Amino acid sequence: MEFWRLRTYSLELAEWITSRLPFVEKIRFVSSGTEAVMSALRVARAATKRNKILKFEGCYHGHADSLLVKAGSGLAGESTSDSAGVSEAQARETLTVPLDNEEAFEKVFATHGKELRQLF
Repeated sequence: MEFWRLRTYSLELAEWITSRLPFVEKIRFVSSGTEAVMSALRVARAATKRNKILKFEGCYHGHADSLLVKAGSGLAGESTSDSAGVSEAQARETLTVPLDNEEAFEKVFATHGKELRQLF
């Protein structure tokens, strides 16, 4: 598809969505789920002024550095690099809990709650 047609289609789709969903003020089209998650994390960090994020083990969140970590030493949410090339600093900013483990989830918020933004 030619670039100008893709651009026109994207604009028309954005206008169609925003005209039907009044709570949608802005739209950003991205090429992948990884790119969408990276953008969402950037917006969340800017809005909350907090750097730490929480992810669930065993779930795919994309292949950005901060998402390629796993649980570390068993401390509440502490993480280590799960992939070569991911810095320890990135790993420290990403907390992890096992999926469906409410006790671990609550422990992370008890320990790091002021560093995280709870959205529910």
